[in-house]
Amino acid sequence: MKLFKTVSITAILALLVIYGIGLAPSALKGEEIYKRRMVAHANAAKDVELQWTYEGAALKSEPMGLVSFQEWLARLPVKTGRMKAPMDKCHIPHHRILLKTGTGVRKIDICLGCDSIRMEGEGVASLPKEWRAPIIELFGSVDIPSERPGKEVVMANLGKLRPDLQIDLFASGARQRLNELLEANGYLGGVQAMSLRLEENYRKILGEAMRSRTPEALHALLKGNADAKSLVGNAGQTHGHALLWLMQSWGDDSFSAALREEPREVQKRTVEIIEQAWAEPRWELYPETGKLR
Repeated sequence: MKLFKTVSITAILALLVIYGIGLAPSALKGEEIYKRRMVAHANAAKDVELQWTYEGAALKSEPMGLVSFQEWLARLPVKTGRMKAPMDKCHIPHHRILLKTGTGVRKIDICLGCDSIRMEGEGVASLPKEWRAPIIELFGSVDIPSERPGKEVVMANLGKLRPDLQIDLFASGARQRLNELLEANGYLGGVQAMSLRLEENYRKILGEAMRSRTPEALHALLKGNADAKSLVGNAGQTHGHALLWLMQSWGDDSFSAALREEPREVQKRTVEIIEQAWAEPRWELYPETGKLR
């Protein structure tokens, strides 16, 4: 029995060693190992860049001196506790450290919203509490805020995002604008003017087009295209924005399919009105509607 216990204890100790569960107080664990890996990558780097990101796209990129980064890294405090894999973390990073070598780039993505970190080649880990303040200070040194990019920042850098994200953001913004147009008085003059021109309730027609997304609903709205000379002032601006936002909220396929049900002259006129209302036309995102110009 004693022999069996001895063998069992020996086997358990061997397994602990194999799986890296050190028993000695000086054994490297968690934060120490993670920091050593970051130091190794920094030592192999030639340049460092800090980024403010949204859905993986860099909205702001700032270079940082390699020596300054290495000095910051050297001051980064560590404890012997483990870097735990987060079980309830969002890990939607908005801050990134790029360590550039001569042959590639090592990324470190940080989510300050849920305090998680992921170094390329590693899994997502909980950000040690003692690292949060130094990381905020690091990005602040190049004027990158600690919070995630706001809507204004994202929209100002829309062209840097993936096309599908740009389309989603346009659609979201368009739905909001259409709801404002239907519910608020901001465009009341234009809505009234269009109602008089159509001899119908323009707000009601627009609401039906927004909800149903049918060729019939769009056809009713496009009656406002007929008289180009009178399509000016508040009425023209309201109608142009309404068509633009409908296209963005419906999506290219649905809107272009409905518009193809109209005569060719109506198709061309509709796209012309949309283009006039669009400060920076992006027809590459709506190619099917753009073909009807």
